[in-house]
Amino acid sequence: MGFALCCFLPAVTEYSTHPKLLQDPKSVVKDAKTVILLLMPYRPARAEDYCEAVISNYYPVSHEAYKRAKVLSGLLLRERFSAVSNVQLPLKKLLLDFGIGDMGLNSLIAIPKLGSAFHVQAIVTNAQFEYTHVAQKGIPSAQRCKNCLKCISACPTGAIRGDFSIEVQKCLRAVSETDPIPEAYEVLLGNRLLGCDLCQSVCPANALLTQAEPFSYPLKRLLRGDIEELRQTIGPNLARTRRMQKKAAVLTANLKRYDLKDELIALCRTDDEGVARAAKRALKRLEESECK
Repeated sequence: MGFALCCFLPAVTEYSTHPKLLQDPKSVVKDAKTVILLLMPYRPARAEDYCEAVISNYYPVSHEAYKRAKVLSGLLLRERFSAVSNVQLPLKKLLLDFGIGDMGLNSLIAIPKLGSAFHVQAIVTNAQFEYTHVAQKGIPSAQRCKNCLKCISACPTGAIRGDFSIEVQKCLRAVSETDPIPEAYEVLLGNRLLGCDLCQSVCPANALLTQAEPFSYPLKRLLRGDIEELRQTIGPNLARTRRMQKKAAVLTANLKRYDLKDELIALCRTDDEGVARAAKRALKRLEESECK
């Protein structure tokens, strides 16, 4: 089904002790026996030279993984098992505790042959499977990072602390998903509509991965609210019209797309206060850059 790795783990309640846990397997499926982790890889991309909105390849892949995991849980239901997909579990903790991967300085999990460029979907079911062999327990120290600071140097916001954790509010991927975009980070986003692969692009754990072209979307279409194709690619939750218009306004100013001033002027007149505000700010930035 397009997944590069499938892991079967016991559905135990101890997962609920994790501070970031949103769901407990036993609360999702009362007689849960197995947590199925499905890993779908993607290829990081460097997209600095694009003059349109760029989306990390993570997002199309994550949406595809979501749909395929839903199909798989449906197959289990047809066999009269209980199964729920897209369960929010502490995925990093599970991948570490069961020795599936190790953590890098950028706080991402890397797995042999896959690197750190993958999306994980979780299914909880009462179907019994043979569990994946546990290689080691606990959070391993990533020896591969011992003498390497490439991700720290590549991060434009200084979000990577150097102790295997990050300041999430500074991470451009997290910032790109924020609504509205904090003004202090607008310019740093460059052409990024969603995501940032900079730390992964330089990580030696991904050295064997061939870089791909990023997924891009015309700014004019975004500003006009023409996002149906985008919605089909990354899902309706992320591709909301007003949110995309606000982000597109930021990117229009970043890329100095003077040819899109008419689109910004039109958005300044919209009834949505947030969109109008973003368009006015972008228009002001464009006009200021023209005067320099």
